[in-house]
Amino acid sequence: MYLGGGGLLAQHAADVTGGSQSFVTPPAGAPTSLNPLDVLGSYAGTATDGLPQAFDAPGTYASWTTGALGADLDVAGAPTVRVTVQAPTAAATQALGPSGQLVLFVKIEDVAPDGTASLIHGLEAPVRVPDVSRPITVTLPAIVHRFAAGHSVRLVVAGGSINYRAGLTATPVTIAGGTGQTLTLPAVG
Repeated sequence: MYLGGGGLLAQHAADVTGGSQSFVTPPAGAPTSLNPLDVLGSYAGTATDGLPQAFDAPGTYASWTTGALGADLDVAGAPTVRVTVQAPTAAATQALGPSGQLVLFVKIEDVAPDGTASLIHGLEAPVRVPDVSRPITVTLPAIVHRFAAGHSVRLVVAGGSINYRAGLTATPVTIAGGTGQTLTLPAVG
């Protein structure tokens, strides 16, 4: 699948249009997401009532979503994501090592027809980007999951996570859509 303009996760390269998404990672490693299956969400109880099962604060992530699936999509294995990020602040500080490198969190969500998004098995991939001037390939945790017909697949690249510490400085990040930006799902059947 290809990351397209307007947040579209396209199944065919011909459907990809330009466009980019920008967000800012939080300062001091602050969390920007909430998931009822994570450490905080499991103790929050009613604090998560009324929120979708997967929630990221506005302005702290980029996402791409397929249209409604026409048939079940069975996935078994480790999805991979290949993206190029633009992060000038991180480009200037990454030579300092881990303290100056960009940290991102990549995850896949199942979006129901009513718009409710569920983080699959509470899994996400924390990624420290050693060099923002080069494309990165992220292997996500392996999953076995059925995206039911009528549901959508959503890819999220976030700047923070409740379960992991993010980078130390707030960093503007831009990810452009295009045929070189991909999500590969190990579909079966």
